[in-house]
Amino acid sequence: RSNSGSSSKPSNQKPTSKPKPTSKPKPKLVTKVSVKDLKAARYADPPKQGEPLGAYSDQVFTLETALVRTKWLKPEHADGHYGSTTIGDGSRGYGGTTGFQKKHSGTSNPDGWLGRQELAKLFLLAGMRVTVTP
Repeated sequence: RSNSGSSSKPSNQKPTSKPKPTSKPKPKLVTKVSVKDLKAARYADPPKQGEPLGAYSDQVFTLETALVRTKWLKPEHADGHYGSTTIGDGSRGYGGTTGFQKKHSGTSNPDGWLGRQELAKLFLLAGMRVTVTP
């Protein structure tokens, strides 16, 4: 039997499927972070996971990865958002930037702002080669 003409046989063509939703961009590790950019991210980045990432999300993600490697942040919170979890509460277990600052800078009243020296120390302790600029 020839394939010409109409036939009641089902077509060999695959039915068209719905287009896959585009995935949200994920932050990536970088080799250079700026204190100025991280400060801007703390004020400008959306605070909630799943919202669009800010302009400095890769730098924030690099900071968060260092905090994870040094046990100052839980891995599920390394998302590129510089929110309250990244800053933390200063506690010993997963205290975020505030906890790291309290332990490593000697201050009794940490504010969670990591300066150039504190960031350099964090990346060193995390085993990461990251250049810190003002």
